[in-house]
Amino acid sequence: MRAAMPEGEARDLTIRVCAQCHEPQRASSLGLTREGWDSVLTKMAGLGAQMKDVEYGQVLDYLSTNFKGEAPKPINMNSASSID
Repeated sequence: MRAAMPEGEARDLTIRVCAQCHEPQRASSLGLTREGWDSVLTKMAGLGAQMKDVEYGQVLDYLSTNFKGEAPKPINMNSASSID
């Protein structure tokens, strides 16, 4: 598991927290903003992920640094295609 996760200060903590329910490598398939990761961690904590408040912040920092995504771009309703 460690080899699949990027080096980082909270890598082992993130693996420990996430591996309670699923393989931690799932994070690598997501690219979320910090707010997105915060939402995911809140949901996981609600489902039983065990971590202290300080650990929550460390895991959030690790995920939002190593598995970044972009915020959705605003859509101009006047010029957007029907698919957008």
